[in-house]
Amino acid sequence: MTRMNATTWRSASIIILLSAAFLLAIASLWVPINFSSYDAYREVSLFTGLKSRALLGTLAQLFRLGPVEFNLLVLGTLYCWLSMLLYQLYRSLFATRKTSLNSTMIFVGLGYIFSISTVTVITYSSAGFIDVVPYSLVACAALLSERITPAINIKLIAGISLLLILGVMSHEKTLFDLGILATWICWKLGFRQMLINMMPATMAAIVFLMSVPGEGSAGLSPSEYLDILLSGLSFLNSWSFNLWGILAGGGALWILYPLLARPFIDSANDSHARLKRTVTVVVMLALCLLPLLVAADTNRMVGVIWLPVFLLLGQVDLGKVFHGPVRTAGLIGLCMYQFAIPPALIYSHGIIPFNCYSLAIVNKLPKEADIVPQLMGPFGLYEIARANRNRPWRQECSGLTGK
Repeated sequence: MTRMNATTWRSASIIILLSAAFLLAIASLWVPINFSSYDAYREVSLFTGLKSRALLGTLAQLFRLGPVEFNLLVLGTLYCWLSMLLYQLYRSLFATRKTSLNSTMIFVGLGYIFSISTVTVITYSSAGFIDVVPYSLVACAALLSERITPAINIKLIAGISLLLILGVMSHEKTLFDLGILATWICWKLGFRQMLINMMPATMAAIVFLMSVPGEGSAGLSPSEYLDILLSGLSFLNSWSFNLWGILAGGGALWILYPLLARPFIDSANDSHARLKRTVTVVVMLALCLLPLLVAADTNRMVGVIWLPVFLLLGQVDLGKVFHGPVRTAGLIGLCMYQFAIPPALIYSHGIIPFNCYSLAIVNKLPKEADIVPQLMGPFGLYEIARANRNRPWRQECSGLTGK
């Protein structure tokens, strides 16, 4: 896509930043912002020894961040993440054409879909996940990778590598994002350029995780995740593969991805280029599902689908993808579909709600005590009895749930 010139960038940046703030404010009405307890991440520090997921805690110790400041840091990275997504949208829609009602609707509609996606839902809720921090670092690395040329640029390689290794140190599941970005660079610039620009980050990530095999600041340690991975499909079949969790995790992005992938593939110059693009699309999609081999929080794991969509946004003309009344209606339908997905955390075939609407649905499910999880299958869900379901707003929902 054509880069914006300096004159356009100032006004564009204002629009992007204000739009991100507006959309996140709308999302907070859907899933109330809950200042989660991040003590497991805030209190661990690399100053006392190597541990996984300790980067944020190190910053917290260094700058003496309290619980409130730490929550603001996490929410700030969410704002950065969405701003970068809106930047990709803006370039695709406005960089080469004048502003129109149709392009503005596309910008707002797609921005809305991202703003109430799993990434924001998990960040706003009291789940206590810090996924958005490495996601923001990965998004920065993806934008930086657009500057890669056949000439070797040491500063560029160092910048991409630093962002990615910091992402891995924040959360080891960044390895899957790293794989998606490597696949994308391999298509765009070839295998050699992918190795040159991605190998330093990959090797550094492997060395770091090998240095902390039994050390985990929250959740399991890297060695425990490796044991789960080596168990193969047994873990997937018993715990993490749940159709409703997968659909909730990707939401409208599962539909948006093929909508963008088709013009991306069709724009290839010949059959060989078309095959390469097809393989790239399929591999990135597979990498979005691979995290289910190691973790049971289904919709949180497959929420990584945002990255392949983010990469495609920079390669297709969204004005053409959603041109015409029928396709505009389709975009509105995608927004309604995303809105209809109950904000919840689904794992081990159980579900924890994050707002009144999802709580009302959960209360119609069988209780955890009445269900044997291993027998649920891909279509089963039960209600999880968990302390953090007692939100401050739950009493306000008593009229909806009868409790």
